[in-house]
Amino acid sequence: LTRAYLRLLEPGTLFYEVDSSAPHFTTHMKQRAVDPPVQKPGWETPRRLSALNAEYARLLADSGSRKANTYRLWSNSIEPVLSEALGFRQHA
Repeated sequence: LTRAYLRLLEPGTLFYEVDSSAPHFTTHMKQRAVDPPVQKPGWETPRRLSALNAEYARLLADSGSRKANTYRLWSNSIEPVLSEALGFRQHA
């Protein structure tokens, strides 16, 4: 079981999102917001991208309302022993 889990961590293992009816495990990714400074020739100081682009400012404001994104993932590399330990039959 431990070896099957560790093989999932090997570089090149592919995971894909599935709907909730398919076998999956759930993972979370913290929402990150970036508002980079923009410096144009002739400006004395940089300005934030959100101050220059209203659409980006809206996207940035909307992203602040979510703390994390949740994903339902699966991999064809999940071995039967691990799939059974997770409570699933092997996903085809």
